Amino acid sequence: MVREDQSNVPITNINMAPSRANDRYALVTKNQLELHQSRLNEAMMWKELCKSFTEERNLMRKEVNRVCIEAVKGDISIQGDIEAVVNAANAELLPGGVAGALHKAAGTELAEAGAPYAPISPSEAVLTKAFELPNDYVIHCLGPVYGLDRPEKKLLRNSYINAYK
Repeated sequence: MVREDQSNVPITNINMAPSRANDRYALVTKNQLELHQSRLNEAMMWKELCKSFTEERNLMRKEVNRVCIEAVKGDISIQGDIEAVVNAANAELLPGGVAGALHKAAGTELAEAGAPYAPISPSEAVLTKAFELPNDYVIHCLGPVYGLDRPEKKLLRNSYINAYK
């Protein structure tokens, strides 16, 4: 078992661990330790990812399975160095929210191109030309509304999968 000291560094071969609520000791199971280690590893991964953020480029970059994924802070309608932008679409594929900025920059043809596919359901994705945008394509994807569309986690996962197909 593990006991954590004041610096939260695990100390091995101790049978008890202090709870965070008070100074009492509680037994810690192997599964709890593995879950804690998993969460710690995930937190460290995100910390490293955030380290790669550079203020001057407003960019976060991560390579996963030889694919470079970048998150850029800025105006999505002027990201000319990418082939496709992903639009947080509404079911009717019409302007509104983030979609409104893309539709405004792309011109009326973007709404016309999406009309034959509407309405779409949560987790569905539609590919259209980008028209006046500096990209080749727009991937319109409808994510779930939490508390309304169920099962939310599965629909959100499928949204990402369908956007990349």
